[in-house]
Formats: sequence, C-alpha cells, structure tokens
Amino acid sequence: MRTLKFVGAFFGSVLFFFIFKYILQFIFGSWVHNLMQYYWIFVGAGLIPAFIAKNKGYPFFLLWIIGTWMPIISIFIAISLDDLSVDDNNKK
Repeated sequence: MRTLKFVGAFFGSVLFFFIFKYILQFIFGSWVHNLMQYYWIFVGAGLIPAFIAKNKGYPFFLLWIIGTWMPIISIFIAISLDDLSVDDNNKK
C-alpha cells in the first residue's frame, strides 16, 4: 500500500510539473522552457537527501520533495538530522 501511494505521488507530481511548466511557458515565454529542461536533474538530486533521511528513520517523500526544490540545502539538512532508528533500538 505504501508503494502504491509513493508511485501515485510520484506520477502526480510529474503530471503537476508538466501542467505547471506549460502554464509558465505560456505566461513568461521560452526562458521557462530552457530552465525546466533540467527538471530530471533536480529530481535525481532530490533522491540523495531522501535516501539519507530514510536511512535515519524520517519520511522519504517529504525530503524528496524538499530535495527536488532545494537540493544542496536539503543535503545538509538530511545530514544534520538525528538518527531515529538508533533511538528505537536503544529503547527496547
């Protein structure tokens, strides 16, 4: 069920991106098209902090969205997060 939610959220965000891209391109012109052609690079860069956060026990999807929009800042955020999985093991 979680995988289905993730896949749905991923394709929903991709669909939102393409609709948003064409609206911005219609309003602002071709420079938006040049900027948006690097979207997949940002999506890939957003996976780095998401996997770091997932290994520390935090939600993958939240850090993936933040990492897509702010990749460099979110990597530092993910590295500085406390490890929740270690705390769970110490409590048992």
